[in-house]
This record gives sequence, structure tokens and C-alpha cells, in this order.
Amino acid sequence: MTMRSNYTVLACLACAATMAAGAADIKARMKARVEKLAELKKELVIGEDSRGFVGVLKEETASDTAKKLVADENADRKLVYEAIAKKVGTTAEKVGESRAKTIHERAASGVMLQQADGTWKQK
Repeated sequence: MTMRSNYTVLACLACAATMAAGAADIKARMKARVEKLAELKKELVIGEDSRGFVGVLKEETASDTAKKLVADENADRKLVYEAIAKKVGTTAEKVGESRAKTIHERAASGVMLQQADGTWKQK
């Protein structure tokens, strides 16, 4: 193996290690938000949209804390969808839409779900 090849292998290993650490960080952040998101869903402040993201149902009545929580969750979901898309050779949008279907199927009774036409319906 040449010196250049060694550097390429090391760079790939470093990149993989960084991605694994990043994935662990994302997972920890998302896990830390689960209970609060569930509470906001139960209170009908937020719901699950048709693209695999969380949506604020009424911007004018949602607190800044709720909006920040939603933004943070959606940022992490976007990173996860992009990573999956890259791995399987599709788009993040398609991964999100597929994930939305699973989320909708598994959602608890009473959760607001966005329909394909953009309307919201309570499960």
C-alpha cells in the first residue's frame, strides 16, 4: 500500500468514526426529547406530518419552547433521513415519506397526523 493509500484509509476510518459518534449524539438527543414531544402531541400542540417530521399545529398558540423542540427534532430527523438516503441510494425526502407512514401506523390514539392533502386528522 502506498503512503497516499494509507492516508485515504485513515481518512475513511476517521470519517466513519465521526459519523458513528455523530449518530450516537443524534440518537441521544432524540431520545431525550421523546417524552416532551409525546406530551405536546397529547396536548394537540404538535403532530406528525406527511413528510416524516413534526409539525406545530397552531403557530400562534405554541410556546417558543415547543417551537424550539420541534425545530431541534426536525433537524435531527433530517440528518437521519439524509444518512439513510445516502446509504440506500435514494433521497432524504423519500426516506422521510416512508418513515411518515410507519410513524402514522404506530402513532398513539389521539395524535394529530397530517394527511397527504395537507389536512390534519386525529388518529
